[in-house]
Amino acid sequence: MSNTNDPISQEEAAFLSREEATSPSNLNLEASPDIEIFLLNVRGVPFAIDAHHLTIMSSSFLTNLFQNINFAVPSDGVYQIDIDAEAFSAILHHSRFGILSETSDNETLLATADFLDMTDRVLEAISSRVGRLRDSLDHAVNSIAPHLTQTAENYIRRREEFESSQKHHNKRKDDGARRIYCDSGCGCRDFDMSFAVGDKYTTCTRCKKQITYQPNLGWCHKCKRCLSCQGRTCTPFDEDEELKEPDTRAVSRNLREFVSTMSAAWLLRK
Repeated sequence: MSNTNDPISQEEAAFLSREEATSPSNLNLEASPDIEIFLLNVRGVPFAIDAHHLTIMSSSFLTNLFQNINFAVPSDGVYQIDIDAEAFSAILHHSRFGILSETSDNETLLATADFLDMTDRVLEAISSRVGRLRDSLDHAVNSIAPHLTQTAENYIRRREEFESSQKHHNKRKDDGARRIYCDSGCGCRDFDMSFAVGDKYTTCTRCKKQITYQPNLGWCHKCKRCLSCQGRTCTPFDEDEELKEPDTRAVSRNLREFVSTMSAAWLLRK
């Protein structure tokens, strides 16, 4: 058992401070004797409302309750109300500060507002909150979507380059002066010299087969192999020229960031 003289932690002190501040029995009702204060217990949560605030709220239910119209005066002075405490706190906060917090969903807020006869005011507050939400979503889309699009376009371009690099380049074409270049899309010139059909062109690096020039050469200048020695995909003879398959992690990372921001915007209520 702990000694009552032992020091308490900061967390315990903060908790006790909150308990004292919200407990009806500890409210300082003498601080302003000219202002009447009404005490509420909403499903176990204590609240205090002064007469001025009651007027601002314009709740016919609360007005009738505290004026004892069709309601009995509680013996302890604390009025009991069976409604959602978080929604009531959100409506109370809005009537005091003009800000509707995100603690309660719209359906619960409207049900509580209907009970308090404050539906029109709460509907207006929810509409304002939806407007702020729409602005937040627009900002999220405008700030992140272009970057996500650019990342995706870069990935698609690199993917196309990679897939093209996997293909063998076996065809050649004469530029009209018997100077030969690759006719498979890259335009590479294997040798800076002229060739005629039947001239010795090169040799397969694997089987050492002699390759003679013809348009359908049957030899790839990237892997430097003949048709018989080529694999299903081309692996460049010079590894420095090999294109690596593009990493999808950059796209996934930006997509996750975009989804996270959109989700946060949907949850935003302030």
